[in-house]
Amino acid sequence: MNKFALVLFAIITLICGQAAAEPDFEVKPEFIQFTQVAPGGKASLPCEFTNTGTEPLSIKSIRFSCGCLSSDFKPCTIGPESSISGMIHYDAKGKGPGAYTHKIYVRSNDPEQPIFGITVYALVEEPRRGLSLLTSTILFDLNTEPADSIKYIEIKNNDTRSYQIRELNPVSGVDIIPPKNNTIPSQSTIRIEVRLQPWVTRFPFEMSVPIVTDDENAPALYCTIRAVKNN
Repeated sequence: MNKFALVLFAIITLICGQAAAEPDFEVKPEFIQFTQVAPGGKASLPCEFTNTGTEPLSIKSIRFSCGCLSSDFKPCTIGPESSISGMIHYDAKGKGPGAYTHKIYVRSNDPEQPIFGITVYALVEEPRRGLSLLTSTILFDLNTEPADSIKYIEIKNNDTRSYQIRELNPVSGVDIIPPKNNTIPSQSTIRIEVRLQPWVTRFPFEMSVPIVTDDENAPALYCTIRAVKNN
């Protein structure tokens, strides 16, 4: 009797374990929020798809509630306890100032939520005077990009006067090269070079880089630099 009970318990445990083996889809961040997008302007933000389950997750399709949205993500398979990273893009062409809400629908083989909705918020407003940060986030993919990859932080000067970058501190993991004479000329857009240091290819990181200027209305602009490495 005891042997029979043990065998029965083992069978039930095996069946339950098999039933629990399934993919589990999660998204980070839980919602996407674009701020200070100029009418007709464009912006991009990073996003991460994660499979926290024990079986492969199949991303079958990605649809958008608005033609203003697009992404780097394509149908693919994500292994158990693995993630992929990409960018969500917003195009405010034809949109006037105001707050907008959109949806991204991701269809997968997750049995609990076969269609996952990601909420996207966008604030479209006229560019203010002074300095505007056009690049709020820089994303380095350590799996695919070379060790000396270069990307740029873009700052736009909407005024008829020039501004100075007063402080741009060194950051561990990247080399940041400011513009000539630390000057942001009037009615122009400058690029600050961000170069990935070779040793960083092994270590993911995320940091916020302050760019201190003499613009009284925007004394500090913050750009997030992320280096991600998928499992």
